[in-house]
Amino acid sequence: MTNYRPFCRAGLRTSPGLPMAIFALLTVFLSTLFFALATLPIFAAAPASPAAPRKAVLVIVNAVNLDDLAQANIPVIRRLLRANGAVALMNTRTAGGYTVENSYVTIGAGSRGMGSKKTGLASRSRDFYLRETAGAIYERDNGLVSTPDAIVSLDLPKLVAINLAVNHTVLLGGLGSALKEAGKIVAVLGNSDLGSQTMRPVVPLAMDELGQVPIGDVSRGLLINDPLAPYGRRTDYDKLLERFREVYPKADLIVIETGDTLRVNEYSDSLTDQMLGRHRGAALHRVDNFLRDLFAEVDPQNTRIILTSPQPSRDAARQSNYLTFVIVGGAGVKPGILTTPTTHRAGIAANIDIAPTILDWLGVPVPFAMLGRPLQAQPAADALVPLVKLNRQIVATYDQRPPVIKSYVFAQIVLFLSAILVILLGGTQKRFKLGKLRQPLQVGMLALTAVPLALLFLPLAGLLSPVSNALLIIAITVILTVVAWTLHRNPADPFILVYLLTAAALGVDTLAGAHLMQRSILGYDAIGGARYYGIGNEYMGVLVGAALIGLMLVLDRIPALQKKQGTEVLLVLLFTGISILIGSPRIGINVGGLLTALSAFITAWMGLRNIRPRPVTFLAIAAAVVALLAGLAFWDYFKNPAGASHLGRLINTVQGGGVSELVEVFTRKFEMNWKLIHYTPWADVLLTFILILGVLFYRPVGLLKTVAQKNPYLAIGLWASFIGSIAAFAFNDSGVVAAATLMLYPTAILVTLLLEERRFG
Repeated sequence: MTNYRPFCRAGLRTSPGLPMAIFALLTVFLSTLFFALATLPIFAAAPASPAAPRKAVLVIVNAVNLDDLAQANIPVIRRLLRANGAVALMNTRTAGGYTVENSYVTIGAGSRGMGSKKTGLASRSRDFYLRETAGAIYERDNGLVSTPDAIVSLDLPKLVAINLAVNHTVLLGGLGSALKEAGKIVAVLGNSDLGSQTMRPVVPLAMDELGQVPIGDVSRGLLINDPLAPYGRRTDYDKLLERFREVYPKADLIVIETGDTLRVNEYSDSLTDQMLGRHRGAALHRVDNFLRDLFAEVDPQNTRIILTSPQPSRDAARQSNYLTFVIVGGAGVKPGILTTPTTHRAGIAANIDIAPTILDWLGVPVPFAMLGRPLQAQPAADALVPLVKLNRQIVATYDQRPPVIKSYVFAQIVLFLSAILVILLGGTQKRFKLGKLRQPLQVGMLALTAVPLALLFLPLAGLLSPVSNALLIIAITVILTVVAWTLHRNPADPFILVYLLTAAALGVDTLAGAHLMQRSILGYDAIGGARYYGIGNEYMGVLVGAALIGLMLVLDRIPALQKKQGTEVLLVLLFTGISILIGSPRIGINVGGLLTALSAFITAWMGLRNIRPRPVTFLAIAAAVVALLAGLAFWDYFKNPAGASHLGRLINTVQGGGVSELVEVFTRKFEMNWKLIHYTPWADVLLTFILILGVLFYRPVGLLKTVAQKNPYLAIGLWASFIGSIAAFAFNDSGVVAAATLMLYPTAILVTLLLEERRFG
């Protein structure tokens, strides 16, 4: 007989069947309780009647920038922002230029796409185009049939071909396709026709993968003749509102092209500045009045309104202001600033975020090929004013970056080539003494390494003119150089100070959210859109190079540290901390930078331990690095799938598209590096470093060996930097930039010590 005594208290007499009965009763009680608790929220939350389905309205007001909104007479939009609307600057990059066609296709795909020259060619299937119905043309070109009310793209084959050639997956018609698969209806209204030219790119924005939008009206019947308007026509908002009333009950997403602002933009070259401002202001005011009537027609409890401009205006683009705006208002939105995991920066969004935002609101899964993420509102007061200021600061940085970087690169090439000539010619008899150039060149080397730190501090001064910024950069660099040089006893001492101060400043700024890097000329910006957060490749190379060489120089300068047992442990901790800082999905968010740092630091550690490189060693290290990356990726993805960084999102991409998507990522990185080699000035300075190191390896005979013997840890750092620069080039989109900034630090101190060691005369 089974012994049930373990279920009973000691000393309590009971029959064998009693514990089983108690266990059965307890099971029934817990099951009943669990069922009650599980179903209670369902019954408690059940409404008296089913809630109305959610709807979204996307209103296009194209070729308008945030400054235009801030200056326009738009009381309705301003009330929306005060009551239940949030706004952000919007990056408008595409896979090509900032054109109408590319911009609309990009929004509809949720990833950077391209349009054709005839992207705007679209019509209702039963309507005539060039004496044929649009449906007949569509069927002839695509072998597809459309319903009479469907609106079709008449250049679909070209659009498909163009986007298949882009170096990443472009889900052409992704927004419309995702909604169609979920059983949702899309409608499109309005056009931007220019005189006799058909201009309806809003259709490729809203269409599905077959190039169709189920219902809507994009005909010229929505225009009214106005001889004083650009092209003699403007939008008839009464008719547009009437069409909206017809489709609103049927559609889940209604995309509205207001049209007039784009017509003003396309006509702008024929207008004086005064008339351009007047026409744009009038167009925006008409849009504002239309929105007042539109808001009265929608259910505020279940409808979201999204207002955006897909591309910048011509006059704004001429001033390098490529950012437009996006506003999300309506149901459940609190007034404030928009944010998104795409940028991780409050007040800055991307055009690729609009489609995922609509899908998320309508409860439709976002396809893996959509690179954007849903926009979320962050409470803030009077958001328009600080965003206008932020926009001007971003534009100023974008404008000043090319001349500053080119000047800095030119200075590096000139100084390094001058130094190498002095080193090579130092043993010859000359009328002038080359030795007199030694110290000025050494100070010049130090100044070059101080410039990245000066550029990091520059944003603290606020928004300045280009001339003021240039003078301030020079002033900060001179101060850093003079202070470091006057405190030294050995030529390496000032470099140690500048290197470690640079690494420390970058580490603190990265931990604090990279606010200085985001505004630095050597950092990144919202216009370029290659990176919005974390540590960029320029400063990643600076951090790895400055930290590695700075620490190695400390060991050379303080022999006592070489013998202490804790020194190696401290170095490993520092190397590990910097690597985590760069590669963490929540801090530096730079996977290529993590691989760069690990390559350099592991090489340095092997040199410190006198570990000879063997295939087994490299395989073990590679396996450990792959395991680390996989761990970080899964942690990032599962901790917050919606807000994961690009490392975590790679899992979702591979799940959706297979290993081919992973291959595509590496292909894109290679293509970007190949492109940068031909166009970026950083490629010239990297080539200069390689040339210098190659020459110094052979000439003057024995000089490099002498310096290496006197500075053995620097020699380790030099080799580690070289390996790190190769990794930077291989694993980063702009690897040539990271490799160049990394190699600045070992090359500058090496040239300085060679100048010190060289005998002149």
